[in-house]
Amino acid sequence: AAVRAVTGVRKVGHTGTLDPFATGVLVLALGHATRLVEFLDESLKVYRATVALGTATDTGDPTGEAIAESPIPALDDDTVLDALEALTGDRMQRPPPYSAVKHQGKPLYWYARRGEVVEVEARPITVHGMTLFGRTPTHLDIRIQCSRGTYARVLAEELAQELGTVGHLSALCRERSGAFVLDGAWTMPEIGAVVSEEPGVDWEDVMLRRRRDGPRIPWKPRPVVREALAARLTPMIAGLSHLPLLDVSGREARVARNGSAPSQAPPGLSLGGRYLVVEGSELLGVAELTGRGPRLRKVIPQDAPAS
Repeated sequence: AAVRAVTGVRKVGHTGTLDPFATGVLVLALGHATRLVEFLDESLKVYRATVALGTATDTGDPTGEAIAESPIPALDDDTVLDALEALTGDRMQRPPPYSAVKHQGKPLYWYARRGEVVEVEARPITVHGMTLFGRTPTHLDIRIQCSRGTYARVLAEELAQELGTVGHLSALCRERSGAFVLDGAWTMPEIGAVVSEEPGVDWEDVMLRRRRDGPRIPWKPRPVVREALAARLTPMIAGLSHLPLLDVSGREARVARNGSAPSQAPPGLSLGGRYLVVEGSELLGVAELTGRGPRLRKVIPQDAPAS
């Protein structure tokens, strides 16, 4: 809602939320870019995580109630590194009870909060690697490189078990989601500072256009705000840089704008491969090579912004 208000773009979507206790990258799609979320490459997620040893919670994170305690054995770096290595690779993982995975139309946390146990199928995941950054007798600071759909809190519990105790995920920061990294992200206070005519005002008061003890905070003119934000927006073509390009012009470009795929596809593309249809720096759509030839999967309207 805050981003809608700031940008003036009515349609804003996201590619995956974060738990309330977590921080980090949240990828937003603005306007026509919401049509392209399904084509993003989110095969790699990177998290900085802190695992608390000795106590397990019902949610697997710091928001839950303690349900088990266990002594923490004496650990050294080699023991922890061996445990991390044991959890690396292609694996099956069962989504935790407190998650947004749907069962009969409702998220699992809906059932968990009512004390109902729902068994769901384990899903394939890949843990590309885990790195130890630091440790104390009770906490481990690690970085996780994993596939989409991996639950860090489940990894935290499994890591504790590998070390001969119980544990939970006590802190989490998503450092990367596909092509989007934390260093390129706006913080909400930064956006608030761009918008507000008054310096040093809390971002919530700015974004919600209210003030706890007086009139609402005036905003800068929207063109000024948009110009400031534009430098940090990722153009749609750049956000889909993992897909090959087909640059067209003339009749082929008109065909794409009208909802049909150009007759050719990028050379070397395999059956089922997807690619971007562009005219110079303008994205016209996303196409797929099918058994019957090229097919346009998504068309970007001509009034679409560049980002």
